[in-house]
Amino acid sequence: MPKPETRKSTAAAPLWDTEHILPGGFAPMLPASAAGPLDSHDFAYELRWDGLRVLCGLELQDIIISTGAAGDILRWFPELRSLRDSAEPDWVLLDGEIVVFDGVRPSQERLQQRLRAGTPETIDALARQYPATLILSDILRIGDSWLMDVNWDERRDILGRAVRQREPIRLSPVYREGRHALDLAREIGLDSVLAKRLKGRYVPGERTREWLTMRPLEILHAVITGWLPGKSGRAADIGSVMLGMYRGDELTYVGYTLAAIDPESQVLLWPELRAREQSVCPCHDVPAVAGAPRWVFPDLVCRVKYHGWTAANRLRSPAFVDLDPAVLPSECRAATRAAVRARRS
Repeated sequence: MPKPETRKSTAAAPLWDTEHILPGGFAPMLPASAAGPLDSHDFAYELRWDGLRVLCGLELQDIIISTGAAGDILRWFPELRSLRDSAEPDWVLLDGEIVVFDGVRPSQERLQQRLRAGTPETIDALARQYPATLILSDILRIGDSWLMDVNWDERRDILGRAVRQREPIRLSPVYREGRHALDLAREIGLDSVLAKRLKGRYVPGERTREWLTMRPLEILHAVITGWLPGKSGRAADIGSVMLGMYRGDELTYVGYTLAAIDPESQVLLWPELRAREQSVCPCHDVPAVAGAPRWVFPDLVCRVKYHGWTAANRLRSPAFVDLDPAVLPSECRAATRAAVRARRS
């Protein structure tokens, strides 16, 4: 493959030697946290797989996959040796993450199981049972040419020409609409996306706003199904409210608020909850929660802020906003994944 024309990184030359493709002390760039933007023409969007972040260096036939902490990653993931056959350049430095899937969802449990394997026999057996995928998202160096001052969109173009996708090697999909990427992420059990500035450079070892991890807050309506007392011991101390939404004709438990409820809301909520107390959970699936939940008749609707859905169909980090008497409980409906897909098609 012809060597791409790049401008050398003025920052990289004095910091990183050229003797090894992955110099000692070189660390991956890190994203900052933000709530947006989801619709900016200055950014592209990738799914955040929450796998094992790695730097992959190829020197002729040698492969170095480093996390900066663990030892020889190829010992635990021997199937990733096929990276050498997928990469065109003899010398190349790549950024990505190792993911072990359970269907279409990344599985932290299976990833940790792979990393805890002790014997060669166990490693080989787990590699067959739970194969790993290396998802590559950036290219930082080809030979002696550092690419860190090259714009991200140009680096992605170079990455696509330098690496051939074939299992278990993939390139991270790129989306131009952040909301579309976020819908996809949540559909497969992820709670965030990465926004990458198209004209951004790569700053090794630093957390910059050229890359943003986005968990935008969303608001929905939910039915209050009960409450948990606060830690003060006062009768009117509401620690959190328990939430339900309808799926079909059944009221289903979807979680409880985690953030503290402000004093003004506590004053409004207390008489409403006391007037509706009942002995049984109104949800068809009685949740197992710590503490002593107090159940209520399910005709109170509130607004909650949240960060998407978990794999167990629970709201992620919901927070109480206010009561909304204009909405009926029957209107509080949790969208199924099929409905989400239908809206996009």
